Amino acid sequence: MGELRQNVFFNTYYYGRSILEFVQILVSHGVKTLVDTRSKPTSRRYEFDGQNLARSLAEHYIVYIGAPQLGCPVTLRLRAWRRGDYKELWDWYTKNVLAGPLWDFIKELASYPKPVAFMCVERDPALCHRHLIADALKRVGYKVIDI
Repeated sequence: MGELRQNVFFNTYYYGRSILEFVQILVSHGVKTLVDTRSKPTSRRYEFDGQNLARSLAEHYIVYIGAPQLGCPVTLRLRAWRRGDYKELWDWYTKNVLAGPLWDFIKELASYPKPVAFMCVERDPALCHRHLIADALKRVGYKVIDI
């Protein structure tokens, strides 16, 4: 794979946003590729199911990539949410995603249009694994902007 050649990533969510608002935010920031970091690209909101989201993005020339390997297991995520304690989930994520799959995926992004945004549902990045992705990218010199 080639060099990534991008020094800025975006980090975003869709909770509480309409599909129009969501796409407008991506377009206004020049996003060309959206990485869906949900372990299962499904939603109670039809327009945010992976296939439907991909179609909406394509109308605006934004590439959709489903990356379930960057997601969190539903059981751990629900347990963290119910307890209000995310330590177990963040420990799992650090060991099982940040230690390898994330960096393999970042290399694969070299062939996709830039800039790239990572997406999940959660509005607050501190309660979402996106913040761990952002922190890992920042540690190696990338800039990550929440939008």
